[in-house]
Amino acid sequence: MESGAGRGKLQLTSWSFRGSPDSGPTEPRSLRTTSAAVAGPSIHLRAAFTWLAVYLMIMLTQLLLGPLLGSLSLPLRTLVVTGVVVPTVVYALVPAILRAYAVLRRRATGRYVNRTKGMCRPTSR
Repeated sequence: MESGAGRGKLQLTSWSFRGSPDSGPTEPRSLRTTSAAVAGPSIHLRAAFTWLAVYLMIMLTQLLLGPLLGSLSLPLRTLVVTGVVVPTVVYALVPAILRAYAVLRRRATGRYVNRTKGMCRPTSR
């Protein structure tokens, strides 16, 4: 490879390629697209979902742990609350909200994804 070639470019790699490894460059499976691909929510909608999850989780944590944490100093109380809220929001609430949004969006468009074949088909009504 020449010096400077490929600098500043994102290189995608994949272990599963079509064809044999010796047949030269081929298109990775991860780069192929289908018409069934559905775009996720916009960055603004994701921010709103995250804010909603954080707000609800802080309220719930304060409601449940408030009496126990009342005697602690503010920095320690904040440490405990954020230690509960952040992992719960990141690993549980936001993914659940995004899955629910995807289901509602698919229902609204009248399509579902056939996971075994990777194709979209209209639902029968």
